[in-house]
Amino acid sequence: LKGGLLMPKIIKKMHRFMSIAEKYGFKTKKDRIKVLFDFLYCEIRFHSTQTEYFLYNYNIYKNGYRKYFLTNYQRRHSLRYVNKVGLVQSKLFCYERLKTFYGREIFDISRNTERDFTSFVKKHGKVFLKPDKESCGRGSEIFEYICDENCKKKYDELVGKDMICEELIVQNSEISKVCPASVNSCRIMTLRDKDSIKIVAATFKMSKGELFVDNLHADGIGAAVDVKTGVVITEGRDYANNTFIYHPMTGMVIPGIQLPFWSATLYLVKKAHLLMPESAVLGWDVAFTDNGPIIIEVNGAPGPNIHQFADKKPKGRPIMEFISNKKNRTYKLKDNIDPNA
Repeated sequence: LKGGLLMPKIIKKMHRFMSIAEKYGFKTKKDRIKVLFDFLYCEIRFHSTQTEYFLYNYNIYKNGYRKYFLTNYQRRHSLRYVNKVGLVQSKLFCYERLKTFYGREIFDISRNTERDFTSFVKKHGKVFLKPDKESCGRGSEIFEYICDENCKKKYDELVGKDMICEELIVQNSEISKVCPASVNSCRIMTLRDKDSIKIVAATFKMSKGELFVDNLHADGIGAAVDVKTGVVITEGRDYANNTFIYHPMTGMVIPGIQLPFWSATLYLVKKAHLLMPESAVLGWDVAFTDNGPIIIEVNGAPGPNIHQFADKKPKGRPIMEFISNKKNRTYKLKDNIDPNA
């Protein structure tokens, strides 16, 4: 009975794979069958998912190269050897530890009174509200002051729901030209080895102009950044594998964008990572203001897709080599559970 139920599911998954393979340019049945067997091999050997296989173009690389792609499997398992998983899940915790790098005020709504909330919103005109322990921009909103009664209503709605309130970021005028609808940020992955911080990868993020968040899981656009110069070196791409030489809202050319204050940005994330010694690998969302770079938030288990889908190049070698050294393994897997796994 179990075998009878299992076979239709396998056939359905195969047909789904073939359909996706065709969308990614594998036009003939022979090519789709070939890539299916290659994917099954990569799934077993490298723990790659179907999405990762196609997003990163696994099929064009040899094993000696594609073994260095970071995968979500490694994010859920290997990183737990070297990261204090869950420590930075709270945005408020990170803010309180790294306050000098944030360039704005953030507070826990439930720890403050309705009067405090109203005064803060009234002072700034608009504020950004988001869950303290959510990711991918879920549950975020911009709230504007209309009257005290409106603030009281919003406070009553949010108090006790683990929500935080922060000043809106006013981004650099040149970066705003790319997409004024969102705060366009740069995700930077860092690796800490004792007191040495290595910049592993950087990706510039922007919305398509329809949303106020630049998250790629919210249909945003990402482009690879040269970590030495801060120059965008690829066309934009979304997680549906659509490419954008020009921004769909503003028409700005994406390749060649120079991110401002790049030396200061690298200094910022390196300095901040030294103050987070519990984790070896962190992802930093950095915004650019006219006064310099500031931290938006810290990612304690940074997703691998964001740094590898735009240029199709693996970024995992330094991290894998670091984790393979048992002396660097601070935590035991069973004692370090990822709440998002």
